[in-house]
Amino acid sequence: QASDTGRTSEAIQLMDVAVAEAKAAPAVVQAIMWGVAGRTYAKAGNALAARRALNDASRQLARATDGDTPSWAYWFDEASLTSMVGTALFNLGDYAGATRELTTYLQARGAAMPRDRAIDLGRLATAQLRTGNLEAGCESGRQAVDLLSGPVDSARGHDFLKAFQQELTAYEGADATRDFLAYSADRLG
Repeated sequence: QASDTGRTSEAIQLMDVAVAEAKAAPAVVQAIMWGVAGRTYAKAGNALAARRALNDASRQLARATDGDTPSWAYWFDEASLTSMVGTALFNLGDYAGATRELTTYLQARGAAMPRDRAIDLGRLATAQLRTGNLEAGCESGRQAVDLLSGPVDSARGHDFLKAFQQELTAYEGADATRDFLAYSADRLG
């Protein structure tokens, strides 16, 4: 959370300690720590450290064996790591890579974890827009609106949606923009 609230150097210090302490933990726990470290390094703009950490997360996840995963880590799997990679690429400004990874994650996860889905749909919509794909961005944004106007209450999800809407001002004359903004206003108020 330190990374999400703009305290990036504090987040990096915390992640360095967490990764060091997790060395004796099961492989899945190490994968989680390396994945979060990768996202944190990416948020700080350190592409090399982010890629190394995400590669380590992938290696640790591949080493995981049945029965060694703590019950609290039930949620972490290949799809979760793919979401972390997509988020890191987004934070590094690789919007095409982020689009690829986030799309893969969203397809793999399906309707499960709707809060995470809403956040990642907002991130995906922005990445798609930044790669010039207005229609796809508006469609992803529409899916985020559907979740945020229904079962999901997420400040981060709403923040991504607001940022997406602000970026849409560059496309204010487009039908897709007008349709999305009207849909969003109708559903979210």
